Amino acid sequence: MSAVSATRPIVVVGTGGFGREVAGLVRDINFATPQSWELLGMIDDGAPDTSLLTALDLRYLGSRDTARNHVPADVHYIVAIGDGTIRRRLDAELSEWGWRPATLVHPSALIGSDVHLGVGSVVGAGSILTTNIRFGVGAQINIACTIGHDVTAGEYVTLSPAVSLSGGVSAGNGSTVYTRAAVNPQVSIGAGATVGAGAVVTRDVPAGITVVGVPARPI
Repeated sequence: MSAVSATRPIVVVGTGGFGREVAGLVRDINFATPQSWELLGMIDDGAPDTSLLTALDLRYLGSRDTARNHVPADVHYIVAIGDGTIRRRLDAELSEWGWRPATLVHPSALIGSDVHLGVGSVVGAGSILTTNIRFGVGAQINIACTIGHDVTAGEYVTLSPAVSLSGGVSAGNGSTVYTRAAVNPQVSIGAGATVGAGAVVTRDVPAGITVVGVPARPI
């Protein structure tokens, strides 16, 4: 008896740089585990540079409203947009349509024991998540991030490339940590807070505050 294909249709929402990276992530997953996903194409309400999509052999499906009429009712999706507030809004809308959020983990990522990722999350190439880690829905953990033990993060948290969260760190809903920032053990990042690129966070960051520098200070 022949095996039944488990291929699931998926669309990527967002055609910017991260969207194209996520499309590559889907293909890398299929290379490691054939027929995991059928990448139907890319969705964007703006005016994307379709030449960049063509160079990657990616199909532009148009705006959300246009694509809604041309994709299967059981389609999965991933919102590949860096702004957590926008991800939350789009998730609510697309879920109402009956579309289903996907969770994507690059095959080269190292995922330890007792790690939970909320639906709609993305883990990029080369990231390491050790043990007893919790991320809420819609998390973006970009390439080469390091997440230590006992980290807890809320919904729609965004980690740019090469971010390091040490053991016991907590990150509130909608918080953003930019490229190569490091957060020291047991530090709390409040909801909606932002950590600038290259910052070293040695003390708690209140909700809604932006910190930069070494050591990180509010601006």
